[in-house]
Amino acid sequence: MKKLITSLLIGVSALSGFARQGGMTHEWSGMINTGQHMNTSSITSDENGNIFLGTWNVKGNADLDLAATSNAVNFGTTNGSTVISYASDKSFRWAKSFTSESRISNVTIGQNGEVIVTGGFQGSLVSDGTTLLTGTAGKWNGFVVKLDKDGKYLDGIAFNSGNAAWIFGAEVDATSGDIYVTGYSTGTLDLDVKGANTSTITSTTNDGFTVKYNSSLEYQWASKNIGSGDIQNRTIAQDANYIFVGGNHKTGSLAVSKVGATTTDFNTEFSV
Repeated sequence: MKKLITSLLIGVSALSGFARQGGMTHEWSGMINTGQHMNTSSITSDENGNIFLGTWNVKGNADLDLAATSNAVNFGTTNGSTVISYASDKSFRWAKSFTSESRISNVTIGQNGEVIVTGGFQGSLVSDGTTLLTGTAGKWNGFVVKLDKDGKYLDGIAFNSGNAAWIFGAEVDATSGDIYVTGYSTGTLDLDVKGANTSTITSTTNDGFTVKYNSSLEYQWASKNIGSGDIQNRTIAQDANYIFVGGNHKTGSLAVSKVGATTTDFNTEFSV
C-alpha cells in the first residue's frame, strides 16, 4: 500500500546537451524556429539516452529537426503541441504532433519505452489528420495519451467535465506499469473514463485530483482535493512507498478525500 502525500502552495524553444563525466561539459545546442512562437513544457530521457521534448504550445511552421535535414510541421495559426524525440547526439528520431488546439504539460517514459503524454485540448485532439480523442468544443479537456517507443499512437483517454479539465503530471510504476496522473477540473468529471463504473468529482471552482490507472488506462482509484478556494494539482512523483503531489491553493480551507468505494489501496497524508 502506498501513501498519497499532497502538498499545495498558497499563492522560441532551445535545447542543449551536456556531458557530466568528469564535470559538466557542453556538447551541443539546437533551436526550433517556428516564425511565431513555441514553448517547451517538459523534457525527459530514456535508459538509452534518447531525449523526449513536449511543448506547451507551438504555432506557425516548425522545423523540428535540429540538424540540416528538414522535418517540418505547419501548425498555421492554431496553437497546437508536439512530442519530439531526439537521440543523445541531437539527431531527429520522430515527432508526434497534435495540430488541433492543444497543450502538452508532461512527457514521461513508461514500460517498454512507451511514452506517456498529458495535457489539455479543445474540441478534438487531432494528429496526422486523424481525431484521436473528443471533448467539449470551446472548453479545455484533459488527456492522457500513450505512444510506443517509435511515436506511434497506442491508446488515450479524454477528461471531459463540460467546463474545464486539465491533466498536468504523470508517473509510471516501473514494475507494474501503473500510471498515476494528477490535474484539476471545474464541473462534473468522470475519472473512470473506460469503465462502466461512475467515479465522478463535481466542483464549481477548480478542484485538484489524483488518479491511478493500470497500464491499459483502466481506472483503479482516485483522490480529490476539496477546498473553498481554487485548487490546482500540477506535479506528481513517487518512490517505493509514497506518491507525492504538488500544486497551488489560492485561499480557504483544504482537505483530501477518496473518490468512490474502490479507493481502498492507499492512505492519505497532507501537508501545506
